Amino acid sequence: AVREISAAEQDSLAAYGLENPSATVSISGTGGQTANLLIGSNTADGYYYLKLSDSDTVYTVDSQLVNSVSPSLYDLAEIEDIPAFDIGKLSSVQINDTTITVETKTQETINGFDNAQKETAWYCNGANVSGYSQISALTYSIPYLSFSGLAAWQPSSEELQSFGLQNPVKATFNYTQEDGTTESYTLWLGNAADET
Repeated sequence: AVREISAAEQDSLAAYGLENPSATVSISGTGGQTANLLIGSNTADGYYYLKLSDSDTVYTVDSQLVNSVSPSLYDLAEIEDIPAFDIGKLSSVQINDTTITVETKTQETINGFDNAQKETAWYCNGANVSGYSQISALTYSIPYLSFSGLAAWQPSSEELQSFGLQNPVKATFNYTQEDGTTESYTLWLGNAADET
């Protein structure tokens, strides 16, 4: 606790938001002990009022404690993982109607020396596009793709529109797994997310 307010120095429980607490947290110990924490309103300096249900003492506690026991639905959601795969196992990327294929060749002899080296080239409509900066950015980014959070659960059409997902860019990654099976994964890409 940051501060302890004894019964003698307290205002009414309503002044602390504890007459009708915003949350009640029940805690059970391994020995069968139980306690109920009543969480009240927040203070001007960012703390919260808290008291045990069977005590007259009121405490102020850090907001981190309150936030950790009152998660939002989005905090509880299990976010899907984007499959991890070796960039060398990628066979093609389809972005909307454009397909970019990947060809990996092993060059056994280089300048007269036996040296197995893989050379990867990216092709779009038969043209080698390996030198394009967008391809470099794509090959760098693919292994690091991950979801950072949940923006909406069962979004409405208005939310999809605001996210830019009514007519998204669709990126499909086709790759080979370690066991030789081929897989694909499609991401719908919308607007840049707000960082707020």
